[in-house]
Amino acid sequence: MNNHINLNTLINLFLILILMQGCVRHEQESKHKTDTEYKPIKVELPKNMSKLYQDLGFEYSSIEDAERKIVAELDSIYESENGYFIHRMHNEKFIMLNNNDPRAFEHDFSLMQERGYINIEESDDKKLRMYYWDTGEGGTMIDWGNICQFESDGEIYVYNGCIYDVTNTEADEFSIGCSINALHTIKADNGETYYLVDTYIRESSNYGFQEIYPIKISNGKLVPTKIFEMDPDNEYNNSTAREFCCFR
Repeated sequence: MNNHINLNTLINLFLILILMQGCVRHEQESKHKTDTEYKPIKVELPKNMSKLYQDLGFEYSSIEDAERKIVAELDSIYESENGYFIHRMHNEKFIMLNNNDPRAFEHDFSLMQERGYINIEESDDKKLRMYYWDTGEGGTMIDWGNICQFESDGEIYVYNGCIYDVTNTEADEFSIGCSINALHTIKADNGETYYLVDTYIRESSNYGFQEIYPIKISNGKLVPTKIFEMDPDNEYNNSTAREFCCFR
């Protein structure tokens, strides 16, 4: 009799342990997902510039000066690689500059654009910028590097990711980024300003899709807005998309 009771007790304890492990794993997964969500960075000039200079590998007197030095390094790397260039590895200093110096938001980076190192789309009101570049790592699936940069209540913020990732709560750490076809500025009758971000993603040589994301700037964030008339039960009703397939 005692053996039977002990066996039941052991079985119950075993089941409890399984349930507890499941709860802990779910909590860890939820925490991991929260930790990997894209969050805006408030761009503030460091009080001590020496650390930024050390990370960049040079000092600069202005954003124009920093751009020239970054381009000189990129040109040198490009020439030494005989034309083979992995942009993601060598655009790190450009990303670092935009993450630490709010003055970069007002600079046009015309030299980097002329060299083909970055592309920029900017809103009509100069409140939102989208940077993108081909990292060279994607093969037939183009891998894009992205920065979303914007002004909110007089402060400059950046997301280091494409617009799909920063507005999608299901985004994970892996992203192939996107190119920006256009950035439209819409002033609504209610006084709100909306931005339509026209994006393109190519997942292979014969499949890609174009998607338009309506967003607005609010409290230091880029917020997706549901302005299209679509099925309210559609979980993707805050954007509109078109696929491109070429299968034989």
